[in-house]
Amino acid sequence: NQGRDRQPVKVGKPIVFDIFPQEIGGGYFFDFTRTVCFGSAPRAIKTLYDTVSCAYDYACSLLKVGRRTRDIEHKVCEFFERKGHQTFLSDTKTQIGYCHSLGHGIGLNIHESPFFNIFKTNKARIEPGMVFTIEPGLYYPAKGYGVRLEDVMHVTTKGKIVNLTKYPRRLVVPI
Repeated sequence: NQGRDRQPVKVGKPIVFDIFPQEIGGGYFFDFTRTVCFGSAPRAIKTLYDTVSCAYDYACSLLKVGRRTRDIEHKVCEFFERKGHQTFLSDTKTQIGYCHSLGHGIGLNIHESPFFNIFKTNKARIEPGMVFTIEPGLYYPAKGYGVRLEDVMHVTTKGKIVNLTKYPRRLVVPI
C-alpha cells in the first residue's frame, strides 16, 4: 500500500510486499512482489493465492520469443474470468479483481517497455535480451485484501526465459 496503511500487522491478514531496489547512484532496477500472511491464512486468502499462483504459472508457460505481450495478457484475463474474477476484458475501468497489467519491462526505469496489456495499440513482442516482470494479482479493497506475485524474467540471446528472482513463494510465514 506504498506506506499508506498504518494498520498493525495481524495474524492471517495478507500483506503485499512490493520490493523494487535500484543500484546506488541510479543504476538498474529490480522488482519482485510476495504476498504473505503471518501465522496462518484464512481459506479465502489461500484460495485467492492459489488462483494467482496458477495464473503466474500459466503466464510463464506462455512466454515465448515472438509472442505478443498483448496476447499473453489477454489469455491471463480469460483465465481469471473463468475463475470468476473481474478483469479489463469485462470492465475496462475495473478497480477490483485483476485490475492491473501482467507485467512491464524493467531496467534503468522501474516501468519501461515491453508492457503487458490488452490495448490494441500494444505491438510489443517478446525478444531476446528483454528483461521484464510477470505479476498477476487479484485485489478486493472493500474486503481489505489483495494478492500479487511478481518475478523478473530475462530472455537470453538463445530465447530461453530465465527467472532472475531467487526468492521463494510462500503464503504463510510462521511466527
